Amino acid sequence: MAVCHARDGGRGGVLRLRRRDRLAVDGAQLREVTQLLDRRVAGRIVFLDEALGDTRIVGSYDLSDPMSALRSAAADATVIDGSPLLILITPKD
Repeated sequence: MAVCHARDGGRGGVLRLRRRDRLAVDGAQLREVTQLLDRRVAGRIVFLDEALGDTRIVGSYDLSDPMSALRSAAADATVIDGSPLLILITPKD
C-alpha cells in the first residue's frame, strides 16, 4: 500500500511521497522538492540563484539516495556538495 502526500499550493504542482523511498513530482517547484530533501541530507541546501527554486519539475525520485535524487531533480543546475554542512545549487555554466 502506498502512503501518499499530495500538495498543491494553488500553483499546479503536486508532490506524492510513495512508500518511504519514492517521490513522484508533477509540476512542483524545485524549491518544494529541496525542502523535502533537506530533511534527508546532512547539509543545508542553498540556492545561489533564487530563480532556480522556481523551476517546475516532473519526475520520480528515489529517496533512499537523497543526493542522487537532488541531482536528478536539479538536472538543469549544478549541485555542489563540497562540505558536509552545505549543499549549493548553482546555475549551469
